[in-house]
Amino acid sequence: SGASLLIELRRELERLDIVPDMHVTVFEKGPDDGKGFAFRADDDDLLLNTQAGNMTVDSDEPGGFLGWVRQHRDASATPLDFLPRSWLGGYLEHQARVAQSRIEALGVEFTLVHDEVIDVGDDDGGLTVLTSARSHQSDFVVLCTGTGHPGNPFGLAARDSYVASPYPV
Repeated sequence: SGASLLIELRRELERLDIVPDMHVTVFEKGPDDGKGFAFRADDDDLLLNTQAGNMTVDSDEPGGFLGWVRQHRDASATPLDFLPRSWLGGYLEHQARVAQSRIEALGVEFTLVHDEVIDVGDDDGGLTVLTSARSHQSDFVVLCTGTGHPGNPFGLAARDSYVASPYPV
């Protein structure tokens, strides 16, 4: 996910003696920064299929999700609880923002662009990232594509009873 990438970038930058002169641009096609498609706030009755105590986006913070839940959502949550998917979305968004703030505190310029990346092309030693609005030059590109939309391997999409994805509800 994009949140885990930002956490890893922050971790690597903090290990350096000298932070390189760099600019980080994150493209997010939707309004929910770092949440991911399946973890948007749409229905708190949709639960995760993993217990809260086994979830974290940061390997340096085992139980990070549960700690965030106890602080921001439900102080009585236990490691064995199956919690709402939207709460994981809130946690991922929070962690992405914390990582972004720490990256910026190191002197790295950070830009968030709310637009969909349509193409990435090679351009004389650099890369061009094309969005629906314009093109952006870059030295490096990392794609965090999320879960995407399910395929139709059995040709069922034309049937009225076929549900390709339950999200958003």
